[in-house]
Amino acid sequence: MFVCGSSVYAKTVKVSVMSDVHIKLTQNKQGDYIINPSIHNLKNAVKMVNSTDVNYVIFTGDCIDNSNKESVTMFAKIIKPVNKPYYVLLGNHDVSQVTGVDKKKFFHLVNRFSHNKTKK
Repeated sequence: MFVCGSSVYAKTVKVSVMSDVHIKLTQNKQGDYIINPSIHNLKNAVKMVNSTDVNYVIFTGDCIDNSNKESVTMFAKIIKPVNKPYYVLLGNHDVSQVTGVDKKKFFHLVNRFSHNKTKK
């Protein structure tokens, strides 16, 4: 009979999850973007995450309201200051092959502004 013994070293992992952010870009008659509540709320959430001791941040989809390059770029710029590793998952509002941005383009735009991404 063999007895296998090993020590298990556990560590608490703290994760912040943001779901259904739905940032929306609204333009006025002059074509300027208006800061709407969803953008303001996401900026506040980024500040809160940076002030806590979480290990990771996960965005669980529907990060934008309408799939277009401008919305994805705005989302990526807003989350750029997150000082923790973060992961972005897709929701049904994030991509649209017909009228908006496909998966590859979505992640290309998000990664363009990210300094917390891994190479793998």
